[in-house]
Amino acid sequence: MLGRNKLTKLLETDFLMVMAPKVVMRYVRRHAIPAKESQDVEMAMIEKFLNQKQRIVQAFESKAAPETYCIAILNRMCCEVIRQEQKHWYHLDVDEVLGTNFQAESSLNGLSPVIFQFEVERLQKVIQNSLQPAKLRALLAVYFDLQDVKKWLTAYAGQHALDAIGLLTENISTSKSAKYELLGRLISLIEGRKVKGDAARMYLYKEMDRLIEVLNKNEQSHHSRETLRLLFELLDQADWHEPEESPKRKMKLLTSLLLLLCIN
Repeated sequence: MLGRNKLTKLLETDFLMVMAPKVVMRYVRRHAIPAKESQDVEMAMIEKFLNQKQRIVQAFESKAAPETYCIAILNRMCCEVIRQEQKHWYHLDVDEVLGTNFQAESSLNGLSPVIFQFEVERLQKVIQNSLQPAKLRALLAVYFDLQDVKKWLTAYAGQHALDAIGLLTENISTSKSAKYELLGRLISLIEGRKVKGDAARMYLYKEMDRLIEVLNKNEQSHHSRETLRLLFELLDQADWHEPEESPKRKMKLLTSLLLLLCIN
Protein backbone atom coordinates (compact mmCIF):
# COMPACT_ATOMS: atom_id res chain seq x y z
CA MET A 1 0.00 0.00 0.00
CA LEU A 2 2.86 2.36 0.87
CA GLY A 3 4.47 1.70 -2.49
CA ARG A 4 1.27 2.54 -4.35
CA ASN A 5 0.97 5.77 -2.38
CA LYS A 6 4.49 6.72 -3.48
CA LEU A 7 3.59 5.90 -7.07
CA THR A 8 0.41 7.97 -6.89
CA LYS A 9 2.33 10.94 -5.52
CA LEU A 10 4.95 10.55 -8.26
CA LEU A 11 2.24 10.66 -10.93
CA GLU A 12 0.91 13.89 -9.44
CA THR A 13 4.18 15.58 -10.43
CA ASP A 14 5.46 16.38 -13.93
CA PHE A 15 7.33 13.04 -14.01
CA LEU A 16 5.53 11.74 -17.11
CA MET A 17 6.04 15.01 -19.00
CA VAL A 18 9.77 14.89 -18.20
CA MET A 19 10.39 11.20 -18.87
CA ALA A 20 8.29 10.65 -21.99
CA PRO A 21 10.57 12.83 -24.21
CA LYS A 22 13.65 11.05 -22.81
CA VAL A 23 12.20 7.63 -23.62
CA VAL A 24 11.20 8.72 -27.12
CA MET A 25 14.61 10.28 -27.79
CA ARG A 26 16.23 6.90 -27.14
CA TYR A 27 14.29 5.46 -30.09
CA VAL A 28 14.80 8.55 -32.24
CA ARG A 29 18.57 8.10 -31.86
CA ARG A 30 18.15 4.52 -33.07
CA HIS A 31 16.13 5.76 -36.05
CA ALA A 32 13.17 3.69 -34.87
CA ILE A 33 11.09 6.90 -34.66
CA PRO A 34 11.40 9.77 -37.18
CA ALA A 35 12.47 12.92 -35.31
CA LYS A 36 9.51 14.89 -36.66
CA GLU A 37 7.11 12.37 -35.09
CA SER A 38 8.66 12.52 -31.60
CA GLN A 39 6.15 14.94 -30.04
CA ASP A 40 3.18 12.99 -31.38
CA VAL A 41 4.64 9.78 -29.94
CA GLU A 42 5.21 11.48 -26.57
CA MET A 43 1.59 12.64 -26.38
CA ALA A 44 0.29 9.23 -27.48
CA MET A 45 2.35 7.56 -24.73
CA ILE A 46 1.17 9.97 -22.05
CA GLU A 47 -2.44 9.56 -23.16
CA LYS A 48 -2.11 5.76 -22.99
CA PHE A 49 -0.54 6.00 -19.54
CA LEU A 50 -3.22 8.31 -18.13
CA ASN A 51 -6.01 6.18 -19.58
CA GLN A 52 -4.56 3.16 -17.78
CA LYS A 53 -3.38 5.02 -14.67
CA GLN A 54 -5.68 3.28 -12.21
CA ARG A 55 -4.76 -0.19 -13.45
CA ILE A 56 -1.05 0.71 -13.51
CA VAL A 57 -1.16 1.85 -9.88
CA GLN A 58 -3.11 -1.25 -8.79
CA ALA A 59 -0.61 -3.54 -10.51
CA PHE A 60 2.39 -1.98 -8.75
CA GLU A 61 3.94 -4.48 -6.31
CA SER A 62 6.93 -2.39 -5.11
CA LYS A 63 9.44 -4.85 -6.59
CA ALA A 64 11.14 -1.86 -8.22
CA ALA A 65 11.23 1.86 -7.54
CA PRO A 66 8.13 3.75 -8.75
CA GLU A 67 10.32 5.68 -11.22
CA THR A 68 11.77 2.46 -12.69
CA TYR A 69 8.30 0.92 -12.92
CA CYS A 70 6.92 3.93 -14.81
CA ILE A 71 9.87 4.11 -17.20
CA ALA A 72 9.43 0.42 -18.06
CA ILE A 73 5.76 1.06 -18.84
CA LEU A 74 6.61 4.13 -20.94
CA ASN A 75 9.08 2.03 -22.92
CA ARG A 76 6.44 -0.61 -23.57
CA MET A 77 3.90 2.01 -24.62
CA CYS A 78 6.44 3.65 -26.89
CA CYS A 79 6.99 0.32 -28.64
CA GLU A 80 3.23 -0.10 -28.99
CA VAL A 81 3.05 3.25 -30.79
CA ILE A 82 5.98 2.26 -33.01
CA ARG A 83 4.24 -0.98 -34.00
CA GLN A 84 1.03 0.90 -34.77
CA GLU A 85 2.62 3.72 -36.77
CA GLN A 86 5.75 2.18 -38.30
CA LYS A 87 4.31 1.42 -41.72
CA HIS A 88 2.84 4.92 -41.98
CA TRP A 89 6.13 6.56 -40.97
CA TYR A 90 8.21 4.62 -43.49
CA HIS A 91 5.73 5.34 -46.25
CA LEU A 92 5.89 9.08 -45.58
CA ASP A 93 9.68 9.12 -45.32
CA VAL A 94 10.10 7.33 -48.64
CA ASP A 95 7.64 9.65 -50.40
CA GLU A 96 9.28 12.79 -49.06
CA VAL A 97 12.86 11.78 -49.71
CA LEU A 98 12.52 9.81 -52.93
CA GLY A 99 9.38 11.19 -54.52
CA THR A 100 6.76 8.84 -55.94
CA ASN A 101 9.23 6.17 -57.09
CA PHE A 102 10.20 3.88 -54.23
CA GLN A 103 13.87 2.94 -54.38
CA ALA A 104 14.69 0.47 -51.62
CA GLU A 105 18.42 0.83 -52.12
CA SER A 106 18.35 4.58 -51.49
CA SER A 107 16.27 4.10 -48.35
CA LEU A 108 18.69 1.43 -47.21
CA ASN A 109 21.63 3.78 -47.58
CA GLY A 110 20.05 6.15 -45.08
CA LEU A 111 19.71 3.44 -42.44
CA SER A 112 22.85 1.38 -43.04
CA PRO A 113 25.28 3.61 -41.10
CA VAL A 114 23.16 3.00 -38.00
CA ILE A 115 22.20 -0.63 -38.27
CA PHE A 116 23.72 -2.39 -41.26
CA GLN A 117 27.31 -1.18 -41.03
CA PHE A 118 27.73 -0.63 -37.30
CA GLU A 119 25.90 -3.66 -35.93
CA VAL A 120 27.13 -6.05 -38.61
CA GLU A 121 30.73 -4.91 -38.15
CA ARG A 122 30.39 -5.45 -34.41
CA LEU A 123 29.04 -8.94 -35.03
CA GLN A 124 31.95 -9.71 -37.35
CA LYS A 125 34.45 -8.68 -34.67
CA VAL A 126 32.77 -10.81 -32.02
CA ILE A 127 32.81 -13.83 -34.36
CA GLN A 128 36.47 -13.28 -35.20
CA ASN A 129 37.32 -13.28 -31.50
CA SER A 130 35.59 -16.63 -30.98
CA LEU A 131 37.64 -19.76 -30.27
CA GLN A 132 36.38 -21.40 -33.50
CA PRO A 133 35.02 -18.65 -35.76
CA ALA A 134 34.75 -20.85 -38.88
CA LYS A 135 32.80 -23.50 -36.98
CA LEU A 136 30.51 -20.95 -35.35
CA ARG A 137 29.73 -19.16 -38.58
CA ALA A 138 29.13 -22.38 -40.48
CA LEU A 139 26.81 -23.94 -37.91
CA LEU A 140 24.81 -20.75 -37.52
CA ALA A 141 24.57 -20.49 -41.31
CA VAL A 142 23.03 -23.96 -41.33
CA TYR A 143 20.77 -23.19 -38.37
CA PHE A 144 19.54 -19.90 -39.87
CA ASP A 145 19.28 -21.27 -43.45
CA LEU A 146 21.51 -18.51 -44.79
CA GLN A 147 22.08 -17.91 -48.50
CA ASP A 148 25.83 -18.56 -48.34
CA VAL A 149 25.62 -21.64 -46.11
CA LYS A 150 27.73 -23.78 -48.48
CA LYS A 151 30.50 -21.18 -48.51
CA TRP A 152 30.78 -21.10 -44.72
CA LEU A 153 30.37 -24.86 -44.38
CA THR A 154 33.22 -25.36 -46.86
CA ALA A 155 35.47 -23.02 -44.85
CA TYR A 156 34.78 -25.04 -41.71
CA ALA A 157 34.83 -28.53 -43.25
CA GLY A 158 38.16 -28.32 -45.09
CA GLN A 159 38.94 -31.72 -46.63
CA HIS A 160 35.48 -32.95 -45.66
CA ALA A 161 33.73 -30.13 -47.58
CA LEU A 162 32.17 -32.28 -50.33
CA ASP A 163 30.80 -34.82 -47.85
CA ALA A 164 29.51 -32.05 -45.57
CA ILE A 165 27.72 -30.29 -48.43
CA GLY A 166 26.29 -33.63 -49.54
CA LEU A 167 24.98 -34.24 -46.02
CA LEU A 168 23.48 -30.75 -45.97
CA THR A 169 21.79 -31.27 -49.34
CA GLU A 170 20.30 -34.59 -48.28
CA ASN A 171 18.75 -33.14 -45.13
CA ILE A 172 16.15 -30.59 -46.18
CA SER A 173 13.84 -30.83 -43.14
CA THR A 174 13.09 -27.47 -41.52
CA SER A 175 12.11 -28.85 -38.10
CA LYS A 176 14.36 -27.79 -35.24
CA SER A 177 14.97 -31.32 -34.01
CA ALA A 178 16.07 -32.40 -37.49
CA LYS A 179 18.39 -29.39 -37.70
CA TYR A 180 20.06 -30.25 -34.41
CA GLU A 181 20.60 -33.81 -35.62
CA LEU A 182 22.08 -32.48 -38.86
CA LEU A 183 24.41 -30.16 -36.95
CA GLY A 184 25.52 -33.08 -34.79
CA ARG A 185 26.24 -35.21 -37.85
CA LEU A 186 28.17 -32.37 -39.50
CA ILE A 187 30.35 -31.84 -36.43
CA SER A 188 30.90 -35.61 -36.19
CA LEU A 189 31.96 -35.79 -39.83
CA ILE A 190 34.25 -32.76 -39.79
CA GLU A 191 35.83 -33.20 -36.35
CA GLY A 192 35.94 -37.00 -36.29
CA ARG A 193 34.08 -37.44 -33.03
CA LYS A 194 30.58 -38.57 -32.17
CA VAL A 195 28.31 -35.59 -31.46
CA LYS A 196 24.57 -35.97 -30.87
CA GLY A 197 21.89 -33.45 -31.78
CA ASP A 198 21.36 -32.37 -28.16
CA ALA A 199 25.06 -31.61 -27.76
CA ALA A 200 25.01 -29.56 -30.98
CA ARG A 201 21.96 -27.66 -29.73
CA MET A 202 23.63 -26.90 -26.40
CA TYR A 203 26.78 -25.69 -28.15
CA LEU A 204 24.79 -23.48 -30.51
CA TYR A 205 22.64 -21.93 -27.78
CA LYS A 206 25.68 -21.30 -25.60
CA GLU A 207 27.47 -19.55 -28.45
CA MET A 208 24.41 -17.49 -29.43
CA ASP A 209 23.97 -16.36 -25.84
CA ARG A 210 27.66 -15.44 -25.70
CA LEU A 211 27.38 -13.38 -28.90
CA ILE A 212 24.30 -11.60 -27.54
CA GLU A 213 25.99 -10.90 -24.22
CA VAL A 214 29.01 -9.31 -25.91
CA LEU A 215 26.89 -7.30 -28.36
CA ASN A 216 24.74 -6.01 -25.50
CA LYS A 217 27.69 -5.16 -23.24
CA ASN A 218 27.35 -1.73 -21.60
CA GLU A 219 23.84 -1.51 -23.14
CA GLN A 220 25.29 -0.75 -26.59
CA SER A 221 22.39 -2.72 -28.07
CA HIS A 222 19.46 -4.84 -26.96
CA HIS A 223 19.86 -7.96 -29.07
CA SER A 224 18.00 -11.24 -28.68
CA ARG A 225 18.22 -14.51 -30.61
CA GLU A 226 15.71 -13.12 -33.08
CA THR A 227 17.71 -9.96 -33.82
CA LEU A 228 20.86 -12.09 -33.96
CA ARG A 229 19.26 -14.11 -36.75
CA LEU A 230 18.48 -10.91 -38.66
CA LEU A 231 22.04 -9.66 -38.16
CA PHE A 232 23.41 -12.88 -39.62
CA GLU A 233 21.08 -12.53 -42.60
CA LEU A 234 22.34 -8.97 -43.16
CA LEU A 235 25.94 -10.14 -42.80
CA ASP A 236 25.27 -12.95 -45.24
CA GLN A 237 23.79 -10.54 -47.81
CA ALA A 238 26.99 -8.52 -48.02
CA ASP A 239 28.13 -11.17 -50.52
CA TRP A 240 24.93 -11.37 -52.57
CA HIS A 241 24.99 -10.41 -56.23
CA GLU A 242 21.31 -9.84 -56.93
CA PRO A 243 20.87 -6.15 -57.84
CA GLU A 244 17.10 -6.35 -58.05
CA GLU A 245 16.20 -8.35 -54.95
CA SER A 246 19.06 -7.79 -52.53
CA PRO A 247 18.33 -4.11 -51.61
CA LYS A 248 14.62 -4.83 -51.13
CA ARG A 249 15.36 -7.83 -48.94
CA LYS A 250 17.88 -5.82 -46.92
CA MET A 251 15.35 -3.04 -46.40
CA LYS A 252 12.82 -5.54 -45.09
CA LEU A 253 15.41 -7.04 -42.75
CA LEU A 254 16.47 -3.62 -41.50
CA THR A 255 12.89 -2.63 -40.77
CA SER A 256 12.36 -5.84 -38.78
CA LEU A 257 15.65 -5.36 -36.95
CA LEU A 258 14.84 -1.78 -35.98
CA LEU A 259 11.48 -2.80 -34.55
CA LEU A 260 12.87 -5.78 -32.67
CA LEU A 261 15.69 -3.72 -31.19
CA CYS A 262 13.26 -1.17 -29.84
CA ILE A 263 10.97 -3.83 -28.36
CA ASN A 264 13.70 -5.77 -26.54
